[in-house]
Amino acid sequence: MYSYKNDISLWDDFRNGDEEAYKYMYMTYSPILYNYGFKFCYNHNISTDAVQETFIYIYMKKSSLGMTSNIKFYLLKSLRREIIRKINQEKKRSISSDISEVEFLLTPSVEDKIVSHEFNIERERRMKLAMSDLPKRQHEAIFLRFYEELSYEEIAQVMGLEQKSAYKIIYKALDSLQEKLVAKIALS
Repeated sequence: MYSYKNDISLWDDFRNGDEEAYKYMYMTYSPILYNYGFKFCYNHNISTDAVQETFIYIYMKKSSLGMTSNIKFYLLKSLRREIIRKINQEKKRSISSDISEVEFLLTPSVEDKIVSHEFNIERERRMKLAMSDLPKRQHEAIFLRFYEELSYEEIAQVMGLEQKSAYKIIYKALDSLQEKLVAKIALS
């Protein structure tokens, strides 16, 4: 059974290759590290892996590790860094898999393209029908605003109106179109 006087001597023994010192550290601190890790990230797998990785890292790097007078503090700090690294890796994996899933979902199938095309044709047909029911001035104002993309000021100039009148005509036309399109959808 390994015995030590303080953290400094335990750490020195470990750094000098004493396997019993390493086992003692692992048996003493791994439960503490696991509890901390789980409370830090609430993920059993990440905490367990991070504790193992922390002990593997210090074992592999023991000869190049610096001095410490508080092993628990040193290990908790190392574990925290390891958990953050693992969480960031998980996020990257999750994001890249989410992106590939999104790309797959966003790639329209042939059927989606056909349905979309037919929907657009039907929508355009309904819009033309509703537009044909508008008074000529409203029809002209809508055409200039949405097909020719003129400003309200430009529409007023083209139609020989005041700008305020152009707003009113377009508002009434849009209101009328909305009523007609909603009514036609309800009848469908």
